[in-house]
Order: sequence, then C-alpha cells, then structure tokens
Amino acid sequence: MPHCTVTRTHRLGQQLDRRDWPAPVPGPVYFQSANSATLNRQVNRLIVHRTEADQLHPIPPLCDPQILTMSSDHGMIVSGFEEIDGRRYYQGWYIRWKD
Repeated sequence: MPHCTVTRTHRLGQQLDRRDWPAPVPGPVYFQSANSATLNRQVNRLIVHRTEADQLHPIPPLCDPQILTMSSDHGMIVSGFEEIDGRRYYQGWYIRWKD
C-alpha cells in the first residue's frame, strides 16, 4: 500500500484557495462500494482508513469519486461529494504520494 496524505480542497462545497487548504491527513486511502439508503443505490466511496476501533475517521468519505488529474510522481486530484449532517457537498481530495 503506497503511503499518502489527503487534503480537502473545498469547505461545504466552496472551493478554498490553496493557501487555505487544511493540513494533510495521513492515509491510507481505500476504495469501497456501499449501499446508500438516502440515494437508494450502491455508491462508490474513497475513505481514509483507520484500523483501530477508537480512531475516528478524520474526514467524511468521498462519494462517487472521479479522477480529475493524476501524476505518477506527485499524486492526484479526485472529485466527488461528501455528506455532512445529511447534506451533500461537492468536494475534492488532493491525494499526494509519500516516500
């Protein structure tokens, strides 16, 4: 599993200036498909995986992810939506590979 960090590029659907991006969250990132009762369908999701039961997920899953840009040297930007308090917001993740 490659080491990576995830940085959210939007806050509540509004694009952030790069200097306002929050601190990166360490990975790993996993892809999964899960049933969504609110959408009444299977939804593909990226999640920042935590292995310990007492560790909270640092950011909401990114639903319906699509790769916007990718560089094998640096990382990729993936877009989708996240659900916060029952509302869906556009979100982008900058996933950066770490050595």
